[in-house]
Amino acid sequence: MKKGGRGQLKANFISYLKERFPLSFHLPIILLFYLAIYLFASLHSTNIIFSIRTLLGFLTVFLIFFHLRLFDDLKDYYKDRSRFPDRLLSKEVITVNQIKYASLIVIGLEITFSSLMGFQTFLLYLGTLSYSILMYFEFFIKDKLKKNILVYNFSHQFLIILIGLYIYTVYHSTIEAINILYLAFLINMFLIFAMFEFIRKIKDEKDPHFDLSYVYIFGRKKFSIIIFSLLCIITTLSLFTLTSITTNPVLYLLQIFIVFCLFILSILYAKRSSKVSCKTIKISYSVFMLLILLLIVVPILVLKHSSLEFLIGW
Repeated sequence: MKKGGRGQLKANFISYLKERFPLSFHLPIILLFYLAIYLFASLHSTNIIFSIRTLLGFLTVFLIFFHLRLFDDLKDYYKDRSRFPDRLLSKEVITVNQIKYASLIVIGLEITFSSLMGFQTFLLYLGTLSYSILMYFEFFIKDKLKKNILVYNFSHQFLIILIGLYIYTVYHSTIEAINILYLAFLINMFLIFAMFEFIRKIKDEKDPHFDLSYVYIFGRKKFSIIIFSLLCIITTLSLFTLTSITTNPVLYLLQIFIVFCLFILSILYAKRSSKVSCKTIKISYSVFMLLILLLIVVPILVLKHSSLEFLIGW
C-alpha cells in the first residue's frame, strides 16, 4: 500500500474510532471498571500491587471491549447499513474486511498480553474470548434469543463476570483463593452493566430509531419497573460489598439518597411527566453507575494508600 493510502486508511480508522468507540467516553469508563475490580481483588492482601501485570491486564480488558465493538459492527452490518446509512461503515469509508483485519490484530494483541501472565490468567482470557465469539454468533440460537430481550441482554452482559474473573487472576495469578464476597461483587458489576445497556438505548418516542429502544419493547411503565428493580438489587449488593471496605455512614446515606432521587425520576418518567425526559433518565442512571464504581475505587485507595506498592516487573 502506498504511503498516501496508508495515511488515508489511518485517518479513516481514527474517524471510525471517534464515531463508534470514542476514547473520551470509553477510556475513563473502562479504566474505572478495571480499577474497581482490581482494587476489590486486593482487599485481603497486605499491599495493593501495581506492576507490569496490572498494565497488561488493563490493556487486555480495554482491547476486549474494543473487539466487542468491532464484533457488533460486523454482526449487525447488513441491518445497520439500511438503518444508519450515514455511518462510516455503511458508506464503506471503512470496509467490512478492514474491520475483520482490525479484529484479528486486536485479538492477537490480547492473546500476546495474556499469555505473558501465567497459565490460569491465560485460561481465563481464553474463556472470555470464547464467550465473546459465542456472542458474535448469538449462541447459535438467534431467533430464540430475540424472542426474550431480557435473556438476550443478560446473556451478553454475563461476559462482565468472566472479565472480572480474568482481572482477579491478573492480580492473584490464580483463581483458587476467590471468595463469595468477590463473586457477589462481580454479580453486582454484571447487573450494573445490564442496567446500563437498558439505559444506553433509551430513546424518545419521536426518535426515528425509537423501535430500537427498550422503552418501545416494554412500554414506559414496564421499562421503569425493570430498571428500578435492577437499581434496588444493585444498591443492596453495593451496600453489602461496601461493608467490606468501610463503615463510613456518609457513603451509605449518599447512595441511598441518590437511589431515592432515581426512584422519583422513574415514577415521573413512567407517568410521562414533561419534567423528566429520556435524556434525564439516561444521565441520572449513568451517574449512578459511575458513583457505584467510585465508591469502590476511592475508599480502597484512601484506606490503603499507605500500602500501595509499585513494582517494576511482574
